[in-house]
Amino acid sequence: ADGATGPAGPTGPAGTNGTNGADGADGATGPAGPTGPAGTNGTNGADGADGATGPAGPTGPAGTNGTNGADGADGATGPAGPTGPAGTNGTNGADGADGATGPAGPTGPAGTNGTNGADGADGATGPAGPTGPAGTNGTNGADGADGATGPAGPTGPAGADGTNGANGANGATGPTGPAGTNGATGPTGPTGDTSGLLPLTGGIMTGAILSTGSPQITMGKGNFGATNFNSGTHAFVAGQGNSSVGNYSTIGGGLNSVASANQGTVGGGESNTASGLGWATVAGGRNNMATFRSATVSGGEDNQANGAFAWAGGRGTRSNHAGAFIWSDSGATGLTSSANNQFGVLASGGLWFGSTGATVSIPAGQFIATSTGAHLTTGGAWTNSSDRNLKDSFNLVDPVAILQGVVDMPITTWSYLTEPGVRRMGPVAQDFYASFGLGQTDRAISTVDADGVALASIQGLHTLLVQRDQQIAAQNDRIDQLERQLQELIQRMANVEANQ
Repeated sequence: ADGATGPAGPTGPAGTNGTNGADGADGATGPAGPTGPAGTNGTNGADGADGATGPAGPTGPAGTNGTNGADGADGATGPAGPTGPAGTNGTNGADGADGATGPAGPTGPAGTNGTNGADGADGATGPAGPTGPAGTNGTNGADGADGATGPAGPTGPAGADGTNGANGANGATGPTGPAGTNGATGPTGPTGDTSGLLPLTGGIMTGAILSTGSPQITMGKGNFGATNFNSGTHAFVAGQGNSSVGNYSTIGGGLNSVASANQGTVGGGESNTASGLGWATVAGGRNNMATFRSATVSGGEDNQANGAFAWAGGRGTRSNHAGAFIWSDSGATGLTSSANNQFGVLASGGLWFGSTGATVSIPAGQFIATSTGAHLTTGGAWTNSSDRNLKDSFNLVDPVAILQGVVDMPITTWSYLTEPGVRRMGPVAQDFYASFGLGQTDRAISTVDADGVALASIQGLHTLLVQRDQQIAAQNDRIDQLERQLQELIQRMANVEANQ
């Protein structure tokens, strides 16, 4: 048996640890001695049963850290610390699911038109558009059978008497009657004035006939009237104070006129002149002059035809160039030509042209009126006839198809061959006719047809704009719906976060 424990001796140096023997039974714990230096750890023996815990000794130096144990459960999250500096960006993670579509941004500039897609199915037919212009008249059908003859109209006025027919053959001579007795001789009458009589035998001119009075006739020349002068070969003059100077010239009558052109003619009137190289003519009137080869004044007053083959008429007209045809109305200031071969008309009351017999009628505001109804206004605007009562064979058009025809039709700038250097713009008639089939020919474009195509194209463009507006309205409704759904989703997410 163990004896009583003696007092502790001084601690000697620590020996090397031997192998641990089997644990004996724990004795009573003695007082703790001073702690010696730590020896090297031996291999751990099997754990003995725990003895009673003695008083804690002083803490020795810390040993090396052991391996980390398994993580314990996470503790409650502490308050957030201050934000550290931003680290470098990591690689992008996989894309998340698309979020809800946000509101539409402003419309960007229009891109270039893509190629036309295949035509969609025809939509329902819209309401009928306004009546388009009448098409060109078709060819006349075969003449129908003649109708029954109507009742005879009233007898018209008697026509002029026809020329007398040839005299019939003389009838046979009857028997000679008995001779009558001579009557008594009557008294001799006074002698008459024979100075102005023509010495004819049997009604035939026998030679030069001279007399001291009028008329005077000298083998084909004539001078009838008073104070006339006739010096042209085979010329003729009549009237008073007239002079036929040109060879073969003629003055038919009137007063104080001159025909000095060879083969020149003054029909009559007063103070008229036919002069120049030849064949000049003044039909009549007053103070008129035809002064060049084959120039003509038809009559009127104060007119001049001063060019070869020129024509003048009315009042105060000056047809001063070759081939010019100029007519002036009754105003004091007449019209004057400015170049060869012009056709000029001065008519302050307006002009009328027609193909049917009718009284000239020029409505107010019209300068050139026609029997067709087309006219030029006094303001200078040409107005086409477009009365519904003058049309038939109406057909509706497809404005969108007309618009596409305009889009597909070449439009170019060009010059007429007779207008070098003058630029114009538009389609050629062949392309216009191929696109729309309007008009009588593929060599010309009527303003009526061009206006009709333009108006129909505007209607077609309106139709497309209405359809696009409807599509945009439907898209805007869809955007509004999506924006409401997005706001609802944002509100729900906010409620979830608030409840965590």
